[in-house]
Amino acid sequence: MNLNQFRQAYNNERTRVHDLNSVAASYAEVPGRVMINAAGEAYVDVNFGVKFTSLPYFKSGFEMQEGSGIISGQMPTGEAYVAEWKTTERLPFSVFYSGARIHIVTTGLFYQKMLLNYSFTGTALSNPSI
Repeated sequence: MNLNQFRQAYNNERTRVHDLNSVAASYAEVPGRVMINAAGEAYVDVNFGVKFTSLPYFKSGFEMQEGSGIISGQMPTGEAYVAEWKTTERLPFSVFYSGARIHIVTTGLFYQKMLLNYSFTGTALSNPSI
């Protein structure tokens, strides 16, 4: 093996190791916030930016915006749930979760403003090009 062949083999091995490290699975969290401008129903599509290797955990909570009134007997409520997962199938048996559609239902005064805080957590690939 001459010097050029050695350098080429060395560079190929470094590239292979870098590629393997760039797709290593690790803990990931995808947080987000959505403003809800009135009581009712809505949905939001979320793209994760990473690919979860298993179904991620979904957590959500609401907060009232300043100036939104609260009337006794009409206390505001908020619910959010995942209605649909965006998946990528990789044969033969892998499924990656790359996004979700969140459905949102709020009750209370019509003009109230609520902020949905959500988070998806789980094990994900760091390089979503897979």
